[in-house]
Amino acid sequence: MDSENNKQLEDLLNHETTECITKYASALCSKNEVFNMMGFDEDDKDNIMLHPVFEKAYKIGVMQTEYNIRAAVVQLAVNGSAPAQIEAVKLLEKLKIENA
Repeated sequence: MDSENNKQLEDLLNHETTECITKYASALCSKNEVFNMMGFDEDDKDNIMLHPVFEKAYKIGVMQTEYNIRAAVVQLAVNGSAPAQIEAVKLLEKLKIENA
């Protein structure tokens, strides 16, 4: 990709656009769904979806939802929900392994 096309992509993936990408990703939409909802030009699909700005905004949205789900599970576990306690223990075990 030449520098002019890269500049156009940078302009297209501005702050407002990345906020929308993050919002759609937080609703657990696929990357293709986000691309289509944003109304991007199909000819630029690969360049947009592989662009680091798109990737980062998408990942942040998914991670925000993952956080919200985990926080809800932990709160339910603290409040005495047996299924949530089982899930919370799994999350703790995974955390201990990843942080070892």
